[in-house]
Amino acid sequence: MLTETNSGFDKVRWWIRLYSYITFAAILYGVAAAHIPAIIGVPWSSCEFCDCKWACVLVFHLYEVPLVAFNTFVAWYGLNDFQ
Repeated sequence: MLTETNSGFDKVRWWIRLYSYITFAAILYGVAAAHIPAIIGVPWSSCEFCDCKWACVLVFHLYEVPLVAFNTFVAWYGLNDFQ
């Protein structure tokens, strides 16, 4: 039986799924925007003045990858386990 409480929860579930899809789209866009220019030869503006390019890339990855992994987990949880 559909009650007012269940219908409210369905609306919340819809918003969570929408947020999760938007988060996945932002993750894919961010990863592409960070890597495609470097692959085609355009240097990162943050690493232009660094003498050791690998150190600069390593620092960015050590900072960014945990944040992206956390956001990916939140989006995955919102799509799969939140029911």
